[in-house]
Amino acid sequence: MTVLDMLAADAAPFTDEAACLHHDPEKWFPISYNHGDHKPHIPASVDVTGCQVCDPIRICRNQCPLTLACLDYRMRTEGRSKSDRYGIWGGTTPSQRDALHRRNPDRWRS
Repeated sequence: MTVLDMLAADAAPFTDEAACLHHDPEKWFPISYNHGDHKPHIPASVDVTGCQVCDPIRICRNQCPLTLACLDYRMRTEGRSKSDRYGIWGGTTPSQRDALHRRNPDRWRS
């Protein structure tokens, strides 16, 4: 069993520690996901003006202790079609999670 498996066994116990709880929830469900190439680390010095996904991705990846657990939970619970994927989860966009599903189709089967 991996660390991801242990953390994601049940989402409820760890959600109180999520960094997103201290921000507007609408940030994690933007109208547009298009803005540049979202690398694993977005430094504070990067100008994110006008980018609807940069701030929540930065918060997830740089401030949240639950990033991997959140991503694992979402990968296991969201639908398999692209239209079922929405929101920023575990510091990833829907297209990034779609790519993860394509690369590892059996990894997150329920």
